[in-house]
Amino acid sequence: METQDYAKLIPTAPPKGLVSWLKQFEHFWSSGILKYKQISREEADAYTYHYDFFADLRCDDGTEKLRTALLYCTECQRYMLADYIPGKACHGYGASPGVRLLDCYMDNTRFQDGEELLCPSCGAQVRLRSASSMRYGQTEEHFVVVPTVKRNRLVLTQWRIARHFSTRLEEDWLSDPFCAYIFDGGKLHRLVKWRLGMMGRYYELETWQQPKRQIDSLGAPVFYTGELPSLDGTDLENAKLWEYAEQAYRKDAFYPVAYLRFYQRHPAVENLITAGLGRLLGQAFEEECERNSMSYSGIRMVAPKLSWMNWKECKPTKILGLNRAELRQVARRQWDLKKLRLYLTLREDTPLEDFELAVQELRLYFVERLHNAGAPLAKTVRYLKKQAERPDLLLDYWQMADQLELDLQDEVLRWPPHLRAAHDRLATQVQYQRNAPLNARFAAMTERCRGLAWEHNGICIRPAETVDELVQEGNTLHHCVGGYGPAHADGQIILFIRHTRRPERSWFTLNVDVKEKKIIQNHGYGNEFAHGQTLHIPKAVQDFVALWKQEVLDKWTLPKPKRKPKPKPTTNAA
Repeated sequence: METQDYAKLIPTAPPKGLVSWLKQFEHFWSSGILKYKQISREEADAYTYHYDFFADLRCDDGTEKLRTALLYCTECQRYMLADYIPGKACHGYGASPGVRLLDCYMDNTRFQDGEELLCPSCGAQVRLRSASSMRYGQTEEHFVVVPTVKRNRLVLTQWRIARHFSTRLEEDWLSDPFCAYIFDGGKLHRLVKWRLGMMGRYYELETWQQPKRQIDSLGAPVFYTGELPSLDGTDLENAKLWEYAEQAYRKDAFYPVAYLRFYQRHPAVENLITAGLGRLLGQAFEEECERNSMSYSGIRMVAPKLSWMNWKECKPTKILGLNRAELRQVARRQWDLKKLRLYLTLREDTPLEDFELAVQELRLYFVERLHNAGAPLAKTVRYLKKQAERPDLLLDYWQMADQLELDLQDEVLRWPPHLRAAHDRLATQVQYQRNAPLNARFAAMTERCRGLAWEHNGICIRPAETVDELVQEGNTLHHCVGGYGPAHADGQIILFIRHTRRPERSWFTLNVDVKEKKIIQNHGYGNEFAHGQTLHIPKAVQDFVALWKQEVLDKWTLPKPKRKPKPKPTTNAA
């Protein structure tokens, strides 16, 4: 058959109930348009005699006339009258024009352009739009695939259903065939009526054309399931296409073209549909289609291979590498593709019951991570239940143990009696190991600044000893000194101001640049702001710091760092 012969198989009009089906099942066009335009009083008077209108268009106070606007609802297709409000009469900067509804019992009868409201006639959800704002037209379009059978050939036609608004109050519905897939024997023919042009826009062709390059531009489309044609008498009557759609369509896993192309190569795929695995099969198609997807022209029309399944067999158990009990579990629980693949890698050393329990208790993500860590699933589930902890805490503990080169072959180390405490101990060791260079520099600077310690009138001051002490000071006083470890090591040191009688109790924290002999900042609890109130540094502390700077800091000189002793050369005995 020639291209034009195949074009005769494509329907010329979509099904009559297609738009209502899209509204009901796909929830397209959920919000209508309430269009309006300003009209003259003469035009408005003609509408006042309509049975829908009882508005009084006479002057409100005898002096000012109403500006009339004609409204049209796209949902109930009725006309209404309203009071037109120009933009300058509305409140707010750059306010848009709007309308005031007449004889309306709504709380707010004034609406600006673009607002959502309920139609005063039918109560549908609509958006107020002026006809003048649509002078360039506005189109809301959706694509839907409709199956038909003609001359014992299945035709999948993709229709473009568009709702067009213009300066006219009424709306226009456009329905154009976009492309079609025709299955003829073992071949597939793709016909197009639109082509992609410049600037990403499509232009309509004069006749149907059949491109040489085959691509699946449908993927998982919006599929019309209102009236499915019978496939009896076609080459696809045993393909179980509609059973596959019933299992996978509402789960976004229905790939009709990919499935039929695969069926033409491997008819045994219909046995997976019989077993109730349509959703899982659709996910396998989705994975392969995404891997082969092209950036601008859809999905390559290379039939999916699904090489990880055994297509030399016909039975679903042998195709997937499962036994009957496992296949029943997969179908009954509706496993997804990721779960099935993980189980196939675990089934040799993990019973099905243990795997299901682990997935239920730990989630699939952690089951995969625990498997990669070499953990027995059943034992891990029991251990975490006993510890009442999450699996990520155990994985984090094992990771830190590897970093510290601990022997996890030891059962006590691998399964500590108190997981949370063991995790915190390792976290402290890892942090200390990570901060070892900073700790050495911090301790060296503190040692050089020992001469800044001082005591006067019951107040004392001393340099911070360690990074951990800084963190503890910040947690106690609720400020950010805990992150000043690198600054302290570089010479902008932190000193603690305490009461002499309670030197262990945090009070004020002083930040000083010892190289410039300059006080940077001095703060206490919450940086002098707590519980919505502004606090003040006591005068005794301020006087102490000023006197300390005068008597100690200004007269003090930063000692030079100690040099490391050079290693003595070793001499060999004669």
